[in-house]
Amino acid sequence: MHVTLQIVALTAILFIAQEVLRHAGKWVLWGIFLLLPLVLTPYWVRVNDFGPFLWIKIGSVCVVMVWGTALRFTPLGDRAWARQGIPLMLAMNILEATALDVAGRGLGHHLNAAAGLVLVATLSYKQRATKIAKESRCRDLYYSGTTRGWVCAYTIWNWAFVLLNYPSLSGQHTAVLAAGLVVGVVDPRRWGQTRTCTLGLALLAMATFDQELAARLDTSHWSDGGLEVAAAGLALAITIGHVIAKRILPVRDDGVDFVPAPQLVDGDATQGAPHRCPG
Repeated sequence: MHVTLQIVALTAILFIAQEVLRHAGKWVLWGIFLLLPLVLTPYWVRVNDFGPFLWIKIGSVCVVMVWGTALRFTPLGDRAWARQGIPLMLAMNILEATALDVAGRGLGHHLNAAAGLVLVATLSYKQRATKIAKESRCRDLYYSGTTRGWVCAYTIWNWAFVLLNYPSLSGQHTAVLAAGLVVGVVDPRRWGQTRTCTLGLALLAMATFDQELAARLDTSHWSDGGLEVAAAGLALAITIGHVIAKRILPVRDDGVDFVPAPQLVDGDATQGAPHRCPG
């Protein structure tokens, strides 16, 4: 019960934090995800003994946050090639984890690696899939390649990945995934922006306070061979099920099964005063 309450509390904290940063300006976001990592890197290297994957993940997530912020708040967002980088970055982040599963031993790793490859294959890489809501004060970055079904499949896959490779972090990442899932179920277009923000905050906190967080929420006891295979098998089954369902009940042409939102623009200026952020 104690672990459950901690996960619920962390989920709420991350959800509120991403909502606050959603309303923040570019300099705040660049300060947190660019300047702060540059300043703290010498300290992180000195106090942490992370493997290559975690260092790559911290760097890649910060890069995505910096790039996404530039798309939202600078003329870079008017360029189709720059917006198209979002699904490519998402695919690369999935492939980073998939490569680690491929290198792992056991049925669970192989099943989860297969699920990761299916997730990458089912993303939309069309230029029109990524747009900026310029009429919203938040200037949200919307990516229509992640439907509700895809978000749910990704959530199970990523949870299985953490359980297989970093069981002590499974509790922490349950909260990280849950915060993103809440947004993804309501508006899957904004899931990518939320997921990157919550994961980035969690990784920055882990790199800075790893021992303290591990002492508070260590879920190493969750490690179990049967549970790992079951989680990975479920991830693959849900991912394949999403592909089949999408063929039988296709979503809109732009790959979205989302709710209405402010007018999205594709490089053109909009007129009138900005609306308040939805949600």
